[in-house]
Amino acid sequence: MMANRENPTKGECMETLSTETRQHLSQMRTLSIDEAARALSLSTRSLHDKRYRLRIGLPARKIGRRTVFLEADVLKLLEGGREHLAGEGRR
Repeated sequence: MMANRENPTKGECMETLSTETRQHLSQMRTLSIDEAARALSLSTRSLHDKRYRLRIGLPARKIGRRTVFLEADVLKLLEGGREHLAGEGRR
């Protein structure tokens, strides 16, 4: 059972989740900024820029001080192709 304190451990938090949710979380793979930049052929500096990430539609998660991306989000961005911005002609 969960101890009565402000910051429960990871194991205690996992106890409160359903089996389906636990399986889903265990299958999610995260990528570091370096890994995501390589996969997307972008600079790490671009991925550090929150406004750029919002513009291209790539959500990020913070784990402590680290910024990480879900592999599924990076793959979805790759499958979607390049975004055409307003004022930019299509070729």
